[in-house]
Amino acid sequence: EYLGISIRRIHNLNAADNDFPEPEYTGRTPTWTTGQLDAWRTAHPARRHNIRTQR
Repeated sequence: EYLGISIRRIHNLNAADNDFPEPEYTGRTPTWTTGQLDAWRTAHPARRHNIRTQR
């Protein structure tokens, strides 16, 4: 929800971009801190716009 994209899209980003933060797992649920996600968005400003428009 924080990035405005689905978990599936996040997994695809993680597979395509080795610099996407690795999740911590709570059971089977992947989780990221807001700090990790903010740092990734800061490093990829053009992608942030594209991600939000590709729903």
